[in-house]
Amino acid sequence: MMQSLLLTILMSAAILLSSNCVIAQEKPEIFVQMGHTSSRVNSVAFSPDGKYALTGSWDKTIKLWDIASGREVRTFYGTAKVTSIAISPNGKYVISGDEDRGKNLKLWDLASGKRIRTFSGDIDILDTDNVVFSPDGKYVLSGGENLKLWDIASGKELRTFRNDNKDNARIVSIVISPDGKHVITGSRSNAVVPMPDGTMTNAKSSDNTIRILDIVTGRQIKAFNESKGWVTAIAISPDGKHVISGDYEDSARMWDIATGRQVKAFNVKGVSSIAVSPDGKYALFGG
Repeated sequence: MMQSLLLTILMSAAILLSSNCVIAQEKPEIFVQMGHTSSRVNSVAFSPDGKYALTGSWDKTIKLWDIASGREVRTFYGTAKVTSIAISPNGKYVISGDEDRGKNLKLWDLASGKRIRTFSGDIDILDTDNVVFSPDGKYVLSGGENLKLWDIASGKELRTFRNDNKDNARIVSIVISPDGKHVITGSRSNAVVPMPDGTMTNAKSSDNTIRILDIVTGRQIKAFNESKGWVTAIAISPDGKHVISGDYEDSARMWDIATGRQVKAFNVKGVSSIAVSPDGKYALFGG
């Protein structure tokens, strides 16, 4: 009886000691997640597989995040204040716009975070408010005071689209239809008006601020959202049937592209960027 009890105690002690040894050998996981040091996140994007999100900020960094865990995966350095970002359809590259005048359009490797090239051309600091890849990944569009088409392989400018917006409106958001045939732009007015207190502010655009253009000819096909104010961000559904627009003050809206009619409103304000998940079920708003 005594021997059996002693054996039980020794076995229990051995198990406990073994367990402690295992615990001692396991190193705790340490993960430093800094996030953006600036509260201003100007652009957001989903990876094509929906597993990651990309954010660009005024803190002069681009960050890659794991959607499932919310963890920061990688930080891209070597940019000025980021104004826009996009991920290529194959998920390998990132295009970014920033405030580095004349050098403000950059191509990055998503896997390593390294910069591949800086695009060369007549790029104004206001010409990269938004960037987007073509569905085949061969071209990129940048929008600002001008709308420009770029070749990814060479980094050279291929075409400048004429800006026919009234009020000298600036193109601050662009998307390309899934079939690659059309460009959809959102704009805000550059006009400055006096306030009652004597200060100056940007006027709301009286123009149709969402436009659909033919990517080959540059011809305008349709315009809507008249007198609704600025469009500071825009995104298109994966099926190409709807577009979501947002601005700094008003709520975000979803529009039927075929008719130009509003079909839904989202209760969010202060929107500076929008992304739609690859399955079309979710919208991501940044601002």
